[in-house]
Order: sequence, then C-alpha cells, then structure tokens
Amino acid sequence: MDNDYLISEFNAETIQKTKKKLLLFIILIIILAIICVVFMILYISEKIDNDSSSKEKSPLNLWKNCDSKNKLIDYVKKATKEGSSYFIPKEDRVAVFDFDGTLFQETDPIYGL
Repeated sequence: MDNDYLISEFNAETIQKTKKKLLLFIILIIILAIICVVFMILYISEKIDNDSSSKEKSPLNLWKNCDSKNKLIDYVKKATKEGSSYFIPKEDRVAVFDFDGTLFQETDPIYGL
C-alpha cells in the first residue's frame, strides 16, 4: 500500500511539472508568434514606403531605361516648364490613355494580319 501512495504522489508531481513545462512552452510559442507578426508588419510597411517613394522619384518606373523613355521624360519636362520654347499651356495639353494606362494611338491597331 505504501508503494501505491508513492506512485500516485510521483504521478501527481510529474503531472504538475509537465503542466508547468507545457504552459511555458505555449507562452514561448505565443511570444515568438508576436515577434514574427511585428517583424512582418515592419517589413511590409517599409516595402510599401520604399515602393511608393521609388514610384514618385522615377517617372515611367515600369519602363526599361532606354532612349525612348529618356526622350519622352525630357519632352514632358520641356512642355510643362514655363518659359521653355516647347511650353504648352495646361488648357492646350491633351493626352489619351488606354485602360491599362499606356498611351493609345490615334487609330486602332489591326490584330491578326
């Protein structure tokens, strides 16, 4: 009978220690999850800030850096700068864009020829 008491006491003590270890493990997992979420939020917000600032700094940022892009940017700068020989007043400026934001030509292209 004494052995049964020792076994039940041992089991209760072991169960109590196991519960404490499990609780500490769960708390550790929650802390690590919170840290991961904070780092993801910081990374995403920094990426959004970098993307928005790079778009503002670089006109036509999806274009490759080529002669056509540079000439178009230079023309727009000249056409919008007062005092330039190429200056066009705002009320006389016209630009037509397709639904995806690209310049649309004056006549429709014929596909499949």
